[in-house]
Amino acid sequence: MAERFSVSETSLKSYFRGVYGQNISTWLREIRMNEAARLLSDTKRPIAEISEQIGYSNQGKFAAVFKKQFGLSPLEYRRSKNLENR
Repeated sequence: MAERFSVSETSLKSYFRGVYGQNISTWLREIRMNEAARLLSDTKRPIAEISEQIGYSNQGKFAAVFKKQFGLSPLEYRRSKNLENR
């Protein structure tokens, strides 16, 4: 991103934190996890496929990050959303 906007990585990180109040990696992780949550709720795609689609080649790592974000494993989250939608 820094190269695309012709600024140094340090400047980009500093500017991003100043504007959004968090670092870029945290922001991107939240975006990815929210997309995963949407896919788990709205589709019947396998969890492994969703994991890969949002950029995790290791499904275990994806599950750990997802659980840290939402307090539930991807499977538990999907089941809870399916119960809510009945």
